[in-house]
Amino acid sequence: MNEKTLLPGKDLSLEETIAKATALLDNLGLRTETVSWLNPAPNCWSVHIQSNDCPLLCTNGKGTSRLAALASGLGEFLERLSTNFFFADYFLDERVDEDEKPYLFFPGERWFTAGEKEAVPRRDRQGTALLNEHLRSFYDPDGELTFAHLCDNNSNSADRGLCALPFQSLADGRTIYFPVSLLNNLYVSNGMAAGNSPAECSAQALSEILERYVKNIIITEGISLPDVPHSCLQNYPRLCSILDTLAEQGLSAQVKDASLGGQFPVICVLLTDYDSGGAFAAFGANCRFETAIERTLTELLQGRSLDRLRRFPPPCHDSNLVADPFNLESHFIDSDGLLSWNMFQDSADYAFSPWDFTGSTEEEFARLQRLVTDRGFHIYRAEYLHCGMYSCRILVPGMSEIYPIDDLLYNNKGTGALLRPHLLRLPAMDKHELGALIELLETLDLGEQVLLSQAIGIVFDEHSSWATLRIGELKAMIYLALQQKEAALEWCTWCLDYGALPAKRKRYYRLLQTLLNFHLTGETVAGYSRSLRLFYAEEEIVAAESAVHGGSSFHGLNFAGSWQEISAEQKKLLQIYERVNAFKMTAAPGKELRTR
Repeated sequence: MNEKTLLPGKDLSLEETIAKATALLDNLGLRTETVSWLNPAPNCWSVHIQSNDCPLLCTNGKGTSRLAALASGLGEFLERLSTNFFFADYFLDERVDEDEKPYLFFPGERWFTAGEKEAVPRRDRQGTALLNEHLRSFYDPDGELTFAHLCDNNSNSADRGLCALPFQSLADGRTIYFPVSLLNNLYVSNGMAAGNSPAECSAQALSEILERYVKNIIITEGISLPDVPHSCLQNYPRLCSILDTLAEQGLSAQVKDASLGGQFPVICVLLTDYDSGGAFAAFGANCRFETAIERTLTELLQGRSLDRLRRFPPPCHDSNLVADPFNLESHFIDSDGLLSWNMFQDSADYAFSPWDFTGSTEEEFARLQRLVTDRGFHIYRAEYLHCGMYSCRILVPGMSEIYPIDDLLYNNKGTGALLRPHLLRLPAMDKHELGALIELLETLDLGEQVLLSQAIGIVFDEHSSWATLRIGELKAMIYLALQQKEAALEWCTWCLDYGALPAKRKRYYRLLQTLLNFHLTGETVAGYSRSLRLFYAEEEIVAAESAVHGGSSFHGLNFAGSWQEISAEQKKLLQIYERVNAFKMTAAPGKELRTR
């Protein structure tokens, strides 16, 4: 009989988990490949996994063995398929020669139309409530949110309305509908998990939420944490081998008790580099003390060689800078944000408070629930079974937000959706329409360096000019089409200074800048015809002169009737999404998905 590797807190062995996950992905028609492995220290592995058909769909796994890392990566892949997280940033509602679909996100979704004066709606036409009164007050304390703030970037919300998805309150079992836009703007992947059982999966999701909640408190307040004593660490020789390897490389890793006096099952590892003076903090949470340390150390090295641990900034004395939401965002994305010097004080703000837990995954989940609810927070959970492995998404308003609530007002990801229908028509627009588009760009205030692809949620082919087009360059093109040459010169100059353009397009804008300057100073280009050809090819000059004189102003961009026709990558992404979407009607909570 083959040996099975069962880790604490897991309801299936690693071998069974890997076999199950691989079979489920095959059943979905989504084969994956392991692109790279890293083993920077003994008992510390990480793997990068991606879809064969669409490399954009990728995950990382980590663990103290190859098997553990692979199971972690495959589980995360199924989690992100099941919860739609893989597709959260992209336009999903382009219907080209297709019948109307019964749902866009999930079968249980609800669509709400705007209230009076574009107010946030309270109920849909069937009487179903959007959020509840407590949540409405939490997300909109000053009554500033409008219907537009809660429209998502994945659909043509202006036409369809506001989409919301069902979550169950774990306190009373009631179903609460949360806007998709709210989920994408505030929570991203926090609280998502996939597992071998509902309890295992939900415990993992709540552990992640608690880890990030405590992490934000410690970093924001600059809390000095107590060391986990060496005598305690010696009980875990596999983990000590990782610490020893770091020390041999001149990297000091201090294992800290981040439980804040025994309140939370969280560990922190503070890494410092003697040579660079840089500092880095990794966090991990689990009811089992050893597992919490293991997760923190493997998180520290996930996807990183030892050399990459020398690139972090030194500790900072400015507590306001450390607590800034943008710094906390950096810590969420790749943990490269600033840390306060206060975290490195010799004396700790709390005493060492070890914890231990040896119960079932059901008992673990119950314990974590009590930790959350005893502090006055409410837990909401959505369950997903259509990919064949139980997955869930847990929200704890007030605890699990990754981004501040006022991002709904001032940094909303759905803002760029308003541009999408106009951009397909750019070459056919008259001057009145182009002027209105400039006004819309100014109103949206997206920031000149924002990539248009990110703003509108379209994935473009790598070598397409659309892929590197920024808002500032789009303005240059529009002003050229409007024949407003002073404004066009200003934005062409911006393209050269800040546009981060590929070399070929940079040459084009340098030539445009030259031609516009000739025009605005009253000189004739004809007098420099021969000299211009010392610097530029004939076809470059022809293209630039056409743009300056109101001809083809959208140089390098291809146009068609739909985004799928413009971008093969967008078409590929939507094909995968529709493939997964087709499974959603076949599974409901409490039922296993049958292999076709």
